[in-house]
Amino acid sequence: MTQAVIQSSSTHQNLMLGLILGVAAYIVVPMGDGIAKILTTMGYHSGQVTFGRYFFHMLFLMPIVLVKFGPSGFIPKNLKVQTFRALTIVIATFCFFSSLHTVPLADALSLAFVAPLVVTALSVPILGEKVGIHRWIAVIIGFAGAMIIIQPGSGVFQWPALYALSAGALFGVYITVTRKTTGDNPALVSLLYQGVLGTAALSILAFMNWSELTLEAALLMAGVGAAAATGHGLIIVATKYMEAALLAPLQYQELIVGAIFGYLVFGEIPADSTWLGSGVIILSGLYIGYRERKTRSS
Repeated sequence: MTQAVIQSSSTHQNLMLGLILGVAAYIVVPMGDGIAKILTTMGYHSGQVTFGRYFFHMLFLMPIVLVKFGPSGFIPKNLKVQTFRALTIVIATFCFFSSLHTVPLADALSLAFVAPLVVTALSVPILGEKVGIHRWIAVIIGFAGAMIIIQPGSGVFQWPALYALSAGALFGVYITVTRKTTGDNPALVSLLYQGVLGTAALSILAFMNWSELTLEAALLMAGVGAAAATGHGLIIVATKYMEAALLAPLQYQELIVGAIFGYLVFGEIPADSTWLGSGVIILSGLYIGYRERKTRSS
C-alpha cells in the first residue's frame, strides 16, 4: 500500500512538473514570435529576421550539445532525412515571419494551428496509419475554420495570411517526418542541426536583404533565438515527465498569449471571425487528438 502511494505521488509530481514546463514553453514560444513581429514592423526583412532567429538559436544550443554529447552531437544520424526535416521547419518559420508584417499576431498563430490537421492527412501516405471518417471530417471542419479567419473573396482578406497558413501546413509536414524519425537522434541534436542548417540556408537571402542592425534590433533578434531555443528545450524536458498527447493541447494557449502580446504591443484586437475560426480549428485539433488516443488504446 505504501509503495503504491509513493508511486502515485511521484506520478502526480511528474505530471505537475510536466504541466508547468509545458505552460512555460507555450508562453515563451509566442513571445518570440511577437518579438519577430516587432522586428518586421521596424523594417527588417523577414529573411534577415529568420536568419537571426536560427543564428542565435544555434549559438545558444551549441555549448549545451557539446557538453552533453561531445563533438559527435554536431552531426545527426540519418542526415538526408534530418536535412529535409530541418529545411521544412526553416521554410515554415520564414513563411510565418513573412506574414507578421501585416497579419495580426493572433490571426497568424490561429492559421498555423492547421498543423495537426495536416499531420492527420499525411499520416496515411507517410506513416501508413488508418484514418477513420471521424478524423477526416474533423480535418475538413478545421480547414473551414481557417477559411473563416482568412475570409477569401472579402475585403478583409490579406494575401500574407496565406504565408501563415503555409507555415502551418509545412509545420504539419515537419511533425509527420519527426514522428517517422523519432529515436534517430536526441532531440537536442536535431534542434541544433536545425539552427546550423537554418543559419546556412538563410545566409544568402538575409544578406541580399540586409539592413544595418541597431543595438536594439540585435538584442531583439537574440531574444527571438533565445525564445525559440528555450521554448523547444522546455517542451523536450516536459515530455520526460508527461505524455506528448497530454502536452499537445497546451500549445493552444499560444493563441491567448499571442492575442495579449498583440494587444499590448501593437494595439491589435482580434476580430470576431478570428476567435470563431480559431475555435473551430482548435476543437478540430483536439478531437483529432482524442480519436488518435482512442484508436491507439483500443
